[in-house]
Amino acid sequence: MSASPTFAFLTESYATERLKTLSLWSQFQTADLEFRPSAEARSVKEHFVHQCLSEDAWFTKMLGVPVSVPALPET
Repeated sequence: MSASPTFAFLTESYATERLKTLSLWSQFQTADLEFRPSAEARSVKEHFVHQCLSEDAWFTKMLGVPVSVPALPET
């Protein structure tokens, strides 16, 4: 299933948003990912995972736009 040409800009937007998120994520050291600003807050890693999964769900489930890459990086 491919995206309607009318909504092609959405897949381009998703790609750039995903790259921005993963680019920022890559700037953190592994030890930093467990940092939690308060006991109630998500850790850095939990926030990044949540954002990636949410963006993937938004495009695939809410908008019906197929995504050809996994929601999360392998490592």
